[in-house]
Amino acid sequence: MINEYSLTRQFQLAGGTGHGIWGPGVTLAIMRRSPPGTLAIDLANCNNYARGLEAAAEVACPTLLLVACHDRMTPRRNLPALQSALRQVLRAEIPDCGHAMMNEQPQAVVEQLLNFLASPVDTAGQGC
Repeated sequence: MINEYSLTRQFQLAGGTGHGIWGPGVTLAIMRRSPPGTLAIDLANCNNYARGLEAAAEVACPTLLLVACHDRMTPRRNLPALQSALRQVLRAEIPDCGHAMMNEQPQAVVEQLLNFLASPVDTAGQGC
């Protein structure tokens, strides 16, 4: 289930980002190493946490809101409210990517982080 929802279908079929990397296998290995019940606890915590926008409004430093355009685990309908709650926000998006950005598109994540660190924060976000 996690691979189905956190990785794009294209990435699942291709297998990974380079030689010797099997993207879905990385997720499976992490799940095997986790103590029993970890995933259920994590999902319940995500579902029950109700202070997200309040907490975001308290963030005083510049923030990078990094969005995967094909993320099926984080509802896109929540992005405008989150972006509005953050004081200094730069929204960047990674096309052709699911929830597991660092597994699926590690170079794009690094590029967006470096761009964010090198640039002043701009509140104009681009959409997928």
